[in-house]
Amino acid sequence: MRYVTGMLDTLFQLIGVQLPSWGGTVFLLCILALLGPFFYRNSRTKKARKKLQALSSQGGQIRLDGEAEVLELVRGHPFGLVVVVEEAHKRGMRRLADQALEELERTGKHRDQYRRLAREHGEKPTTAAAEAIAVERLRETGLDARAQLRLEKALVKFPGHPELLALLLPGGTDGEE
Repeated sequence: MRYVTGMLDTLFQLIGVQLPSWGGTVFLLCILALLGPFFYRNSRTKKARKKLQALSSQGGQIRLDGEAEVLELVRGHPFGLVVVVEEAHKRGMRRLADQALEELERTGKHRDQYRRLAREHGEKPTTAAAEAIAVERLRETGLDARAQLRLEKALVKFPGHPELLALLLPGGTDGEE
């Protein structure tokens, strides 16, 4: 600490400011007080990322509790939420990624990041026809479980829509069985 304050005193003397002997210490403490919240937030984001990595191999109630803890670590901090969405998406933790993405949307910050993540992660339903097309594409690529999940969500948002109901038939949209 003495070396740092001595260096600060020398720096101030070079620019022509004479500080008392305790001036460097006070200046350093002020800087640390100003930067403290950023360090704290960064440490919480780092802790959330490590917790996510550990949870990716867990299952059941341990994973659910851990996901809630991860969200609590970054709640209200847009950058931390972006990190959690990216990590959860990369590790196949879709529920956590959805929750963090919704929380990021609520903050109203990092709009560009939110749009990018929503596009990569899977956008919210826009129209019933668009959802029907998306479900068909997922089925064509062999992602039947994901297609079924998206269809169920679309039916909740657009109940009774004929294009979506046609997808419930075993033959798909053509009606063949």
